Amino acid sequence: MSYLKISGFKNSKWAVTAVLVFVNFVFFVFSAYLDSRAFNLYQASSFIIAWGGNASPLTLSGEYWRLLSSMFMHLSIFHFFSNMIALLGIGFLFENMFSRRVFIAVYMLSGIAGGILSAVVHRYELIVSCGASGAILGITGYLLAFGLCNKIELPFSKIFTNVIIVICLGLFLPVDNMAHLGGFVTGFVLGALSVDGKTHFFKKPGKVSIILIMTVCIIEGAVLAKYSIPENIKFVRLSK
Repeated sequence: MSYLKISGFKNSKWAVTAVLVFVNFVFFVFSAYLDSRAFNLYQASSFIIAWGGNASPLTLSGEYWRLLSSMFMHLSIFHFFSNMIALLGIGFLFENMFSRRVFIAVYMLSGIAGGILSAVVHRYELIVSCGASGAILGITGYLLAFGLCNKIELPFSKIFTNVIIVICLGLFLPVDNMAHLGGFVTGFVLGALSVDGKTHFFKKPGKVSIILIMTVCIIEGAVLAKYSIPENIKFVRLSK
């Protein structure tokens, strides 16, 4: 099997990756500075909820903005730095292969899709989740699938290492594996379907990406509509 090899990055683009890391950093520092519950193990749940964590009873009751805010919320210094290190490595590679709009779209859609899957699966449980790992695994899955389908030689060892580390952490630490799964699968499917070897898709994404992105948005909206909790059903909300 022959592969198209990417020998190097002429532009060395990093703007989107840097902005995403900066936004995560600002959100992390800002929330920790203003809220005394930060880094307090016994008040972790209320802290995450107060700053936009993904809690199924709240998210499915109409607070859909939590699917977005939870992507930039981190519980601890270890949680934050582990995600940002992964984002820097995978994000730089992705940004130098695809356009900025594709990067942002895949990142956001994967993160939101992971949040939706988590909220739906845990809809009868009081589980609060947050973090950028679902979105990061989304762009990782996209890279992996696109490289395999288009016969492009990528640093697969780096990609696989990133996935394996997250999976291992999920086995031993209290992380949201459903958010990881939803993000990775979304990115992988988008990457697998984005096949355009004749026009070198990685340089010019074209209309295929727009169609795929719109399709994912419709599917995610349909899932939210199906599992949204009616207003007449009352839930006990944790104090903010």
